[in-house]
Parts: sequence; C-alpha cells; structure tokens
Amino acid sequence: MALLISFVFAFPVMLRFVDGPSKAERLANFSCPSVAVPANGPITKWNSSEPRVAKISIRADAGMNYVLKAEDADTHLQLVKFFVSGGTTFQTEMPAGRFVLKIASGINWCGRKEMFGPETITACLIHKSDASGTCSIYPFDPNETWEIDLVRQVGGNLSTQYVPRDKFYLFVQEYI
Repeated sequence: MALLISFVFAFPVMLRFVDGPSKAERLANFSCPSVAVPANGPITKWNSSEPRVAKISIRADAGMNYVLKAEDADTHLQLVKFFVSGGTTFQTEMPAGRFVLKIASGINWCGRKEMFGPETITACLIHKSDASGTCSIYPFDPNETWEIDLVRQVGGNLSTQYVPRDKFYLFVQEYI
C-alpha cells in the first residue's frame, strides 16, 4: 500500500507570496528572448534506472508556471527539475531520498537559464508547522506518493521561504 502525502500552500490574504527584490530591480537592464513554453515534465536529466523511486504529483496554480527543483538534502546537488504549466497537474517518478524542494514561478518563459526572466520568484518549500524559517527536508521513500499543490490556499499546510536566485541556481546540472 502506497503512502499518500499531500501539501498545499497556506497564506494570509494581505501578504506577498514571498519577499525578494523589487520589481524595478528585477526589470532593470533585462530583455527576455521569445522562447516557447516547455511541456510539463523534467527539464534536467535523471538516471531513471535507479530502482528506488517515489511518485510525485505537482498541481500548479492557474495563471502561474512553475519549475520545481529537488536538491539532495546532504550534498545540495540537484537531482531533478520539473516544469509544470499553470492550471495543470504533472505526475511522474523521482529518485527516493531526502530532498530540499525549491520552486521558481512566473508567467512568461525566457528559457532554462533565465526561467521567467526578472519576474522569476524563487523560494523553497517549508512545512507550515516549521517555525525555523529554513527550507524543509522532505523524505521521499520508495513506493511513496507525494502530492504537492502549488496553489495558494487559506489553511494549507505548506509555506515558502524566499531563496535568492544565485542560491536557487547553485549546483545546477542542466543539459542542452
């Protein structure tokens, strides 16, 4: 029997999604190339021959696109990165392990390097019950199913913590 774990965003209605640089700072001296939005799915390589896998389902808020990145909690190396279009749900397998989950969100896709351009908001996921303010570690055990709702909901059990873009990109291992 698979264990189903589900998280949803919680937020006070009057607060910003995450703190970070101002819009003017993000827009300064930037021009976004015209790039087609990728299909839902992995945007980095992962050796799927690993027999220990967990299942993940990611549901994205309508009107906002997301990149969800799983970093090994001990080495901080990126294991996998997924793109999920706004208003859709993407389901897949990922390696078992202990991960810090980071998200980047935005509307207009500018490519793998720039993601959503200066409008990109980067954060990590935190258990709402965790008062430390640091990124939470999520244990993905074999045959476990995780459902992550990237849809802001009052009373949800997931929050975000701003992560500077240079920390989001740390140890990025992308393919072309």
